[in-house]
Amino acid sequence: MGTNQIQSESIKTLKICKWLFIATLVFSLIWLTWISIQTYNQLFTPGCTQWKDGYEWIQTFILILYWALPVALIIIQVIFFLKLFKSLKNGTIFNPSCTKLIFYWGIIYFFYSFVYSNAGMGAYGNFNTLTLDPSLIAIPIMIFIFGFLYSLATKVSEENSLTI
Repeated sequence: MGTNQIQSESIKTLKICKWLFIATLVFSLIWLTWISIQTYNQLFTPGCTQWKDGYEWIQTFILILYWALPVALIIIQVIFFLKLFKSLKNGTIFNPSCTKLIFYWGIIYFFYSFVYSNAGMGAYGNFNTLTLDPSLIAIPIMIFIFGFLYSLATKVSEENSLTI
């Protein structure tokens, strides 16, 4: 494989990653807009939330987490893509610092899934039931598996670059 062909493949990969970044950013902004409207309505529109005496602070905390955790997920996603672009420009595919971001994403997603499944506690003061959705565990485990695979790919990529 010649140098020109490798550079051509790198340019294609970079272009694909940029389009993926733009697509995920657009969908993330739509998601952020949706949850921002929901959270604003729950917190500030009279009659939208059934405030339970003595539990207002817990309800407010749940509703704020319902907004803040997706914001954290989006920020991690953007940082991931920026580090990926930097790595691709430097000629490497896998950035070791991205592995930590994947694990952080999995942890934050676990908490977001829990808050999302139990958003009724915040909106309606329904503290009688605690929902534990199967995705609460399954999706973070899949994210952690992806993180381990990314970590292994990073190590293999580093070993390959050393042997060449």
